[in-house]
Amino acid sequence: MTGNKRDDEAILYCESCGVAVDENIEYYEEDGMCDECSFVCSHCGDRESIDNMYMDNRDEAFCERCTSQCERCGKTCSEHSIDVHISGDYVFCRHCTEYVYFCASCGTWIDHESMYTCGTCEKYYCESCYFDSGSHDCDNNDYGLAHADYCPSFLRYKPSYDDSLLYHGIELEVDGVCDMRGFIDKLNDLDGEEKMFYLKEDGSLTEDGLEIVTHPMTIQYHREYMPWEDLFQLIDSYADTYWIQSRCGLHIHSSKKYYTKLTGSMKANLNMFDLAIYKLIYVFDRFWPELYNFSRRKSVSYCNRPTLLEKECRDTLSIRYGVDSVPKRKLTRKDVVRSHRNKGKYMAIRQTSNTIETRLWCGTGKLNELMASLEMTNGLHKTIKNTRLKKIKQMNWKDLCDSVMQYDEPECLKSYLEGRDLLCA
Repeated sequence: MTGNKRDDEAILYCESCGVAVDENIEYYEEDGMCDECSFVCSHCGDRESIDNMYMDNRDEAFCERCTSQCERCGKTCSEHSIDVHISGDYVFCRHCTEYVYFCASCGTWIDHESMYTCGTCEKYYCESCYFDSGSHDCDNNDYGLAHADYCPSFLRYKPSYDDSLLYHGIELEVDGVCDMRGFIDKLNDLDGEEKMFYLKEDGSLTEDGLEIVTHPMTIQYHREYMPWEDLFQLIDSYADTYWIQSRCGLHIHSSKKYYTKLTGSMKANLNMFDLAIYKLIYVFDRFWPELYNFSRRKSVSYCNRPTLLEKECRDTLSIRYGVDSVPKRKLTRKDVVRSHRNKGKYMAIRQTSNTIETRLWCGTGKLNELMASLEMTNGLHKTIKNTRLKKIKQMNWKDLCDSVMQYDEPECLKSYLEGRDLLCA
C-alpha cells in the first residue's frame, strides 16, 4: 500500500482522489487508486475510476468498455447486466425495458405507444401481426393463466407511484381447487376493470392450483380498496384449506426504492439500501424462532433462514465469484449483503431487481392471517428504515413487536400475536 506523501510523512494519500489512506482503506498501487474512488468491473474484472462507473439495478458495477447505448433512448447501459434486455443486436436500458415490447409473432421490438395486446392470450403484437389473426398464439394453457415467470409490463401502483411510499405486491398461492374454470371466472369477474391483480401458474403447486398476484399497493390501499374479503369467500367456496396450509406460500414484495432518497447520489442510495438489507438479515437471523412461529410454516424448504455467519457468507461468495475474489479481511456489511443476494431464490427474504421479497409466511385461506402477515411485513420495513442498527441490536422480541405495531394501526397483527401468545415470546 503506497501513495503520495505530503507534509506529514506518516500519512499516505491516494494519488487519484487525495483521500488519506489508513488501515480501513485499501490502496491499489498498480492502478493508482484507492477503494474509495474506484471499483472493479463486474464483467471484465478491471479496476476503474468510480467516475466511469455504470451501476445496474442489482448493484452490479460495469466499466465504460463493458457498456453500450440503449436502442430506445441512447443512454449508457451494460449488455452484461441481467437487468438489460437484449434481443439480437439491440440493447435496452433498465428504464426503457418497461416501455419496450417484442411482438409475440415476428419478434420485432415495439414502443409501448405502438403495441397491441391480444384480449385472449394477453400477448403483445406489432400492428401488422395484431390484425393478422393467424399470427396469434392463444393456447397458453387450459385456463388462460399467465406463465409462472410472467410479470406485467405496466405495474399499476395503487395509489399512483411515489418514491416516498412503501408499496406491497402480494403473491397468494391457492391449491386444491375443486372447479378451476369456475374459480378463475369468478376471480376475473371480481377484478373487473380495476385490474388490481392477475392470475399465474405456479410450478410448486398441483394442476388444481394457481397464484393470485396483486399489483403494488400501499397498506392503506390493500385495506380499503383491494377486494380481499370477497376474494377469500371465493377461496373458501372453491379451494381446500388443508392444501393451502400444507403446500402454499404467501410472498410479499415490498418496494426497494422506499429505502432511497430522491436527492441522494447513487453511491449514497446504494449504501443506504445495503444497510437496510443488512438490518433485515440481522432481524430475521436473530428472531428466527419467533418469526418462524409467526409464519405458521411447517417446512422452510422454500424459505431458508438468512445468516450473518462469516464462514457461510465466505462460502457463498467463493462459489459465486471464486476463492481469490473473497476479501482476506473481515467481511463488511456490504460483503454480507452481496453474499445474501447470491444465495438464490429460496430464502426467507430475497432481493429482486425492484423489490425485497418476504417469503417466510405460510399460505392461508383466512383474511385475518393474510392481513397480519402484511402488517408485520409493513411494520418491519418501516422499523428498519427508521431505526438505527445499534438500537435494533439492543431490541428483544417484545421491543421489535412494539416498534412494528407503531406503524399504520395494525389491528389484525395485534390480535394475531395475542392469539398465538407471541407477545410474550
